[in-house]
Amino acid sequence: RDVSITAINIDAQAAGLDCSNTFTKTINLILPPLVADFDYTPFEACFPSAIQVTNNSTGNLFEWQLIDQNGVVQAVSNLDNPTFFIANPGDYTIFLRASNTITGQFALADNSGVGANAMPGKSPVRIYPTPQAAFQARPT
Repeated sequence: RDVSITAINIDAQAAGLDCSNTFTKTINLILPPLVADFDYTPFEACFPSAIQVTNNSTGNLFEWQLIDQNGVVQAVSNLDNPTFFIANPGDYTIFLRASNTITGQFALADNSGVGANAMPGKSPVRIYPTPQAAFQARPT
């Protein structure tokens, strides 16, 4: 980053003169890496269910997406620790983009189990359908 400072002679300025001097220096900032990471519960559940996410990321802006097994976005959130209410049984992947709005850094993470942003040991949330119990009684 370039940082500049300007010194102005206020007495000269009051007299209508421009007596100033500017100094600029490039300062290299070493930024710690941004981390995108989260935990979630449950890993599996019966329908209906909700997925509670606990954010372990650094940064100050979080963008969450919940994607179903067909690749359709089912929910989005900008909360630090969102809860996603599941509309249908199936497999759900959580995607996170953690950003630092001051430095412009961002990091990605997901629980897909595959790919560059997949968190080790994590997999999509499986929501099982609730069976329907029924019977018919016939006189014998």
